[in-house]
Amino acid sequence: MPLKEVAFEVTTNIDERTKRINSANTIYRIGTNWLATSTDLLAFDNLLSVSSSAKVAIIGAGGTARAAAGALNSKISHLDVLLRNPARITGVSKAAPDLSINIREMSAPLDDYDLIIQSTPAGAFDNYVTSLKSAEGKLLECLYKPWPTPLASRFAELGGSVISGKELLVEQALFQIKLFTQVEFDLGEMRSALLTHIADS
Repeated sequence: MPLKEVAFEVTTNIDERTKRINSANTIYRIGTNWLATSTDLLAFDNLLSVSSSAKVAIIGAGGTARAAAGALNSKISHLDVLLRNPARITGVSKAAPDLSINIREMSAPLDDYDLIIQSTPAGAFDNYVTSLKSAEGKLLECLYKPWPTPLASRFAELGGSVISGKELLVEQALFQIKLFTQVEFDLGEMRSALLTHIADS
């Protein structure tokens, strides 16, 4: 989603974790006050269930990657980041200040990770998919259109577990609904309804 950084120019009422990842995708109003937050960050909080010793890699370093890193900051101790431009690691490091972060090339092997989070735009990682020889852990592919992506297909073919971008989309939408309506509801029930609704889309 573009303009995730521009949202900071609209309001100064921004929670600290969103400031840290420098990426806001939701602007909402309470009374006369406008606030900004990252429901991507909140969604990753819910979706990323890993042990503290898990080997995790993020592909990319944009706003979505920073949100994922921010959510992982309190869950693990070490993170590998695959990216083309090493200079972009600064944003990820600020998003996850408690993690030991290692920069890797986009072509680096992905075979031994417990969790891989693919956050680059459509097509950006396609040329590297063939380097994947095994899939022991989970892949969270943040893309959902077109689906499946070459990486998601390859990962599934090798027997790995794939979480689609639609699940991430639904998870962040749940938080947006709560923020926009200020109404409490059963997250599990709403999640199930939304996933069913978009299954055929």
